[in-house]
Amino acid sequence: MLSESIHGGLRFFLDEDLLSAGFLGAFTTRLDLSRRLKEDPARAAEDRLLVTGALGLPPLSLVFAEQVHKDRVAVVKESDIGAGSIPSKPPLAESDALVTAQEGIPLVILTADCVPIALVDQEAGVCAAVHAGWRGTLTKIVGGAVQAMVRLGARPARIQAWIGPAIGPCCYEVGSELFTRFAERFVVPPPTGDDERLDLREINEGTLRDSGVPAENIESLGLCTACEDDTFYSWRARRDAGRQGLIVARLR
Repeated sequence: MLSESIHGGLRFFLDEDLLSAGFLGAFTTRLDLSRRLKEDPARAAEDRLLVTGALGLPPLSLVFAEQVHKDRVAVVKESDIGAGSIPSKPPLAESDALVTAQEGIPLVILTADCVPIALVDQEAGVCAAVHAGWRGTLTKIVGGAVQAMVRLGARPARIQAWIGPAIGPCCYEVGSELFTRFAERFVVPPPTGDDERLDLREINEGTLRDSGVPAENIESLGLCTACEDDTFYSWRARRDAGRQGLIVARLR
């Protein structure tokens, strides 16, 4: 079960039982793991070191995706270790989900309202980190990540999923055109008057179920980044430059 946890003096939301089983699925709080903090890039680099130190990960082992709001899923190999961390190795190009069956490769997704999703099949030793903004949600990127995991030996019925902090329907009002596009593809609650809102977390949960992941294997943290903008970065609430992270890894 996801719960607030302190590691190395830092606040995370993670599943301690999963950690005991040799897998990491950690959602960071307001620590910037991006390299976008223009006014203080040194602080962003320092935050990465703080997080890797707190979780016992090699500081230059993190693997990042370029995150272009598309539906490409990248399969991460040992040669990709450090992509986006080591200066000479850029993030994995045009990817919004990372999947691996390799031990010791921390996969990182950055968000500031979009939906971060951790996926693990413990028996197969396969894990994934997914970034689902509205575009990725619409194109069912989390379903693509499940399919990529299956090709590496996972089974949907064994996959566990954790949906992290993201903007909730309480704060995610959208235009009529976008609402209609979602209503044509998903079951979404009808608007109240002119107030059209989307619940991206619930829509991704539905895609996971449609992909064969049992409902009882899916857990959502249920925290809205815009409501909880003292705890998480929220682009809609503050136009923050920072990004919190989801880190997923098979540790052993």
